[in-house]
Amino acid sequence: MEKIKHFPLIEISGGPLDRGLQYGEQAKERIATSIDIYSRSLNDNTKYIYIQLLASFAPHLAEELWSTKFNDSVFISKWPSFNKKYLEKNIVNIVIQVNGKLRATIEVPKDITEDELLSKCRINPNVKKFIDNKEILREIYVPHKIVNIVIK
Repeated sequence: MEKIKHFPLIEISGGPLDRGLQYGEQAKERIATSIDIYSRSLNDNTKYIYIQLLASFAPHLAEELWSTKFNDSVFISKWPSFNKKYLEKNIVNIVIQVNGKLRATIEVPKDITEDELLSKCRINPNVKKFIDNKEILREIYVPHKIVNIVIK
């Protein structure tokens, strides 16, 4: 639940064009998210944060929504802060190469051990067909990024 409100906070707090989206696309995302938030049964605090985020893109709508609960303007309210711990992902994408050529991409938990990861790589069907009946010379692992299996 907490993650829902922290991702848009970092996007908007950092600037509307940080992700390469144009103003209209950002506004469309915020309005769609606001509609989604209001259709869920989220707590009032989360809803008010989304109204504040919406205010920079749809000021009249945000002001109307804000006035249903508060007497002052949404524009004089304190800007919400975000918590970085909710923004961290526990899953990473690992690229698997055989002799430097991309053979597969897998999602694994961030805290997976190197041995577990290498065994998952070896049993991946797309990788397995390239390493079956071949001698593995070396397995190179760059943490949280890539595995390269060097074969002869």
